[in-house]
Amino acid sequence: KKELTYLAGLVSTENQSRLFLPIIIQVGPGMDRIEVVCQSEIEVRLISDIIGMAVAAENYHIVIFAPQLAALRRQLKTTTQYVFSLKMPK
Repeated sequence: KKELTYLAGLVSTENQSRLFLPIIIQVGPGMDRIEVVCQSEIEVRLISDIIGMAVAAENYHIVIFAPQLAALRRQLKTTTQYVFSLKMPK
C-alpha cells in the first residue's frame, strides 16, 4: 500500500488508471544488460522521476545500470518484477 501511495503522488490522477503494474525489469546474463520494460510513456516518465535522471526509451524499453536499478528497487520493491533472460534483444 505504501508503494501505491508513493506512485499515486508521482502520477497524475487521470493517468493512474493507465499505469501498468508490475513494472518489469529484464536482466540479461551476468547482469551486463538491465532493461526496464514499460507499457506506455507514463511508466517511462515515472522511471525517470524515480531514478532522478532523463532516460531514453526505445519502444518503451529503458536500459539502466546497477546504480539506477538500486534506486528503482529501493523505491519500488513490490511493484517491480524481475524477469531473467538468457538472451536479450538488442
